[in-house]
Amino acid sequence: MIKLILILLITFLSANIFAQDVYEVRYSKDGISYKCLLVEQENGNIYMRVRYTDKEDKVQLTQVDYTTLRGSSNGKGYRILKAGTTKYIIKEGNDAYESISLFFTTNVLNPWVYFDLSDSKSKIPAERYRKLAKGKVSEAYLKQFFFSKEDEFKELLEILEVGEAANPNRFTTLHLIIVANTKISDIGAGCSVDKRNVEREFENIAKTLGVSLKTYLIDGDDFNKNENLGNLG
Repeated sequence: MIKLILILLITFLSANIFAQDVYEVRYSKDGISYKCLLVEQENGNIYMRVRYTDKEDKVQLTQVDYTTLRGSSNGKGYRILKAGTTKYIIKEGNDAYESISLFFTTNVLNPWVYFDLSDSKSKIPAERYRKLAKGKVSEAYLKQFFFSKEDEFKELLEILEVGEAANPNRFTTLHLIIVANTKISDIGAGCSVDKRNVEREFENIAKTLGVSLKTYLIDGDDFNKNENLGNLG
């Protein structure tokens, strides 16, 4: 007879964070340099934080939401990130930020910066457009664009694997289900010992992996066919 019925379910549950691609964009106009952080989420949401020092030497920080437009011209495909709602995160004085749209064309590394999509003369080339690599970004860098209490900041720490958030298993749970017949007279004591050993073993496994452990026990009076099927369902 089997001393211990062990059903082990190892399920890695990711945190409820959408995959995101993050880019640094830079451009200049009228003597002002703009440093931007563009975030493209897997669910289609796109926004950009823009930091700059205005002509009165005051630091400003805005956020612009974007929608995506696609098309082709002269046989070449293009993608436009069209500026939408703009809000100030930090605003000092009477500065008024002029939002930009980004125009990407096939085989061109950097996008065009448009101040007015209906006027081709309003475009300038972006000075920089680069994707940020995981593990290569500092917390201080992100704090140029976010306050540490913001959810977006915390999500980017995780996505870009910054500092303590570099542990990809930080929001992962290991689920362990144990079904043990501990009440039966001849093998109950042995099942109890096996149950404790399994629990300790998986506590060590979870600790080594850097994940949390959630254990479900079906033993004692709960060990019967109906209870087992109900709990496992």
